[in-house]
Amino acid sequence: MQRIKKSWICEACGHKDAAADHLAVQEYFSLIDRELTNRKFRAFSGVDGPAAVWRILAKYDLEVTGERKTRVYRVKKR
Repeated sequence: MQRIKKSWICEACGHKDAAADHLAVQEYFSLIDRELTNRKFRAFSGVDGPAAVWRILAKYDLEVTGERKTRVYRVKKR
């Protein structure tokens, strides 16, 4: 999947999925690490801009610590 204009598009079949970023965030926390940064998510998802990743991560109910370059996202404990 490639992010194009606030939507995710499959390069192989052209399928559009606006919520694919939610699955990507879940997969990162499940498979990679319990902590996520903007830079790590850009490397994992292939999204180019830090502002786009900030908007993606801001949509979800994640625990946030730090500011700007030191910001870290974690899944909230229930």
